[in-house]
Amino acid sequence: MRNLDAYSDDAFKFYNDFIKRKRIPKEDLNYKNRLTLLENHISKRYELYDIKYLANELPDINPEIYTSEQNKDLLSLYRFGAKMLVDLRIKLTTTKNNRVSNDCQNCTIGEIGSFDHYLPKDLFPEYAINPKNLIPSCSICNSYKGIKWQENGKRLFISPYLDALPEKQYLFAIINVENNDIGIEFQIDNRNNIPTDLFEILRNHYTKLYLCSRFAENCERVINEIKTEIHKYSKFLPIEQIKEIIIECANDNRKVYGFNHYIYILQIALVCNVDFLEKYVGIELSGPVEQL
Repeated sequence: MRNLDAYSDDAFKFYNDFIKRKRIPKEDLNYKNRLTLLENHISKRYELYDIKYLANELPDINPEIYTSEQNKDLLSLYRFGAKMLVDLRIKLTTTKNNRVSNDCQNCTIGEIGSFDHYLPKDLFPEYAINPKNLIPSCSICNSYKGIKWQENGKRLFISPYLDALPEKQYLFAIINVENNDIGIEFQIDNRNNIPTDLFEILRNHYTKLYLCSRFAENCERVINEIKTEIHKYSKFLPIEQIKEIIIECANDNRKVYGFNHYIYILQIALVCNVDFLEKYVGIELSGPVEQL
């Protein structure tokens, strides 16, 4: 995961502009009139969101009660393919190198195919198109997250806008090699003393989105690529130099894609594992390999 730059313009103006562009359904000519009647109320709710967002106190926002018609009208505003939401997704996912990243930052596995409503839209329909409440996400993470986003006044999921992700390792790859088989298990651990409140959100995020098991299911390509790379370099470089090259490249990628990105954590763990190098890759070691 990596941090994303949050929407910095006026969120309520975005809401109003969105409604202006929204087509009136032929079968419901009063649709926009009903939304106009809600404008003052929605404005106050957006003001509340901004206040609690800046104070990092989103769990203090309580759901409002709407009529079934109001609820339906507000929810109908959200459509992932709407032009303004497409433009928003591109803006939020464009990197400092002016490239659009299509990786879900909830998991770093899947491609973006939806917006995760940090405050779930089924509980907070007024925030269905609030750009500060929308996080580009894959559909799998979105389905796992559901509507339970906080517990006992504490957030359960990382926000790439609000939470400064630590540049300390909390994700670890455990490697087990038997014969020609390799098993990978990912674990999160606070051995590097990340602040307790932040680590608890990380722990809940990884647990409730099943990230460690999903990482393990997506390891085969990483393992094969590292094995191929080691064999390629081993024709003219000793293993210690190969290890240095792979680790340096992995650490460079961690600076761009996230310090605890599972792919680069795994790459480093693999080249530092004696059993992997000897039993799986088939490299004869002339001396001990330093393990991380």
